[in-house]
Amino acid sequence: LKAALLRRGGRPAEALAALAAAHKSDPLDVRSMAERWLATKAPADAKVLASTLNAHPHTASETASEYLNAGLWKDGTDVLLQAVAAAPDKSKIHAMVYYYLGYFAARMGRESQAAGYYSLATKMPAEYVFPFQSEAVDVLRHAMTANPKDARAPFYLGNLLFDWQPDEATRLWETAAALDPAFPMVHRNLGIAYSHRPSGNSLERAIASLEKAVSLQPNYPIHFYELDQLYDAAGVAPEKRLALLESNQAVVVRRDDAVNREVGLKIALGKYGDAIQLMTGRRFAVWEGGNLNVAESWVDAHLLRGRQRLAAKQYPEALADFQAAGKIPDNLPSERMAGGGRDAEIAYCLGEAQAALGDQAQATQFWQKAAAGAAEPPQRFRRRGEGGLSPQNYYRALALQKLGQDDKAVETFRRLVESAAQALEKSPARADSGASFEVVQAGRESLAAAHYVSGLGYLGLKDTQKARQALTQALQTDPAHLGARLAMAGLRD
Repeated sequence: LKAALLRRGGRPAEALAALAAAHKSDPLDVRSMAERWLATKAPADAKVLASTLNAHPHTASETASEYLNAGLWKDGTDVLLQAVAAAPDKSKIHAMVYYYLGYFAARMGRESQAAGYYSLATKMPAEYVFPFQSEAVDVLRHAMTANPKDARAPFYLGNLLFDWQPDEATRLWETAAALDPAFPMVHRNLGIAYSHRPSGNSLERAIASLEKAVSLQPNYPIHFYELDQLYDAAGVAPEKRLALLESNQAVVVRRDDAVNREVGLKIALGKYGDAIQLMTGRRFAVWEGGNLNVAESWVDAHLLRGRQRLAAKQYPEALADFQAAGKIPDNLPSERMAGGGRDAEIAYCLGEAQAALGDQAQATQFWQKAAAGAAEPPQRFRRRGEGGLSPQNYYRALALQKLGQDDKAVETFRRLVESAAQALEKSPARADSGASFEVVQAGRESLAAAHYVSGLGYLGLKDTQKARQALTQALQTDPAHLGARLAMAGLRD
């Protein structure tokens, strides 16, 4: 600011001296680069400034906001126009550059020029435009007043405000959607907003908004991921969910979390080979806040395909699948070693395969390993929604039966039923209709898991009627619950 005052006071040498001190303490400061060019108008300084603003578009907004705060509207305009002139692709200028130019023009009384800049702003790509300065609030509100037909300004302003003023942001996005119904990102944002509302038919409205988003061009893989999350929370049939992902495969494969959802649905619907193929060779990324369970899916797909092959008397192939289940490949992120919390289940299946191949000694060793498994795996190894005793104890009890320890097995089955009953007593009958979809989903998963554990216990106790009732309740709560679907299919067989 001192350099700007010296420059505008006709003292450029002193301005440059002040900038030298600023550059020494912060050589990456873009405002200093801008001031240096304004003081020298040297081509080399212009090149450094413009290349920086274009390579890092948010620095242009940040620098513009500083000139706005200083009241140096003409200087801010000159700096931004330098970036526009040097931009390699004039059709991809960051929209906020033109919004700031429009605001500067308006403050200088150049209304016609401001209208031209605001019009250009609406034509720029909307991807990655996420204003973060408080100064942008006035800029975007002025743009909305100057051009009431602009759908982008209320969309961007909603992005800025949503964290702290979600109701206002939602109203702005609704305005943007009304002005441009063919804009997919605003419908996606409305879906997120509705899904987090504390009251009302938020889940239904959220789904409708995401369905609108994925029906429009261009398609974004994150929209399919988020829509499937909402479908899951609403208990939509897995067949419908998978059909949507498969019919948009070219888009879905561009994001790991979307592929992760597709893998889980393929397994739920018995497409084990397809699921394994999607997981083979693809390096799934790990990021903060991400929730990829592809390692769990790897275990599921191989165990289930192995059981399928075992039933078809393809014993060597079944054994290979059970062995693969215990070896999660490096390309799938996992906190677990080998089979993690599924050791009892894997060992039991390996015992079955070895017995089918005629190696009773090996089978006994695996069943002993399964029976000796911990009664309760560590919390981080449990699936979301599991409460009380883990379903792994069902396989532990089955192994005890294979070893002739029927009394211990029956006791384990009874404890499964008891722990499920306790979990069901603590669970609400249904989630509060005003809860966010995450709360609804967590409640559904816990409830379905409790019914599933109860069904396993009754299966072990040979009470097929109660097992069927419990598994039916699990599937009514969560139609995609993999374990319940398989157990119910076994009862029908």
